[in-house]
Amino acid sequence: MRLPKFFALLLLAHFASVAVAGGAVDLSIHTVPGEPEVQGGDTPVSNSDGSSRTTKGPHLPVQLEIRNNSDDDDVTVAQVTFRLSGSFDEEGEMYLFPLNPAVKIPSGATETTEVFSLDNLPSGAGSGQYVSVTVSGWKNTGSDPGDEFTTGTRFKTR
Repeated sequence: MRLPKFFALLLLAHFASVAVAGGAVDLSIHTVPGEPEVQGGDTPVSNSDGSSRTTKGPHLPVQLEIRNNSDDDDVTVAQVTFRLSGSFDEEGEMYLFPLNPAVKIPSGATETTEVFSLDNLPSGAGSGQYVSVTVSGWKNTGSDPGDEFTTGTRFKTR
């Protein structure tokens, strides 16, 4: 059954911050800005280590704000994966970002990531792309079985 576009967008907004966990974690993930915009041309970017590079257009700069809603557990985010496609049911392109160093988020705290640049997007990629974000890591020390987690959210570009 195919959902009307309005209903699909309403569902997308409702599930804009969802936690699906291997270990029980409660994270809220939001994009900064709320609706990232696909950029056209090549752009020079400064990395956190002081180096620089040029992103190839079209590209999508995305920054994440991750809130640890737990009262007890610290979490560590070690990897961020993006899937970009033209529709909800399309597999699309995958972009994988291992975080080095990993981002530790104390209970009740919020951390903002660096800007991830999904560059050299496939031809035709522009506004209206659907993006799935998955963050993976562990809670506390990560040494106990079940401490690993994967959680995510979705958004649409403008």
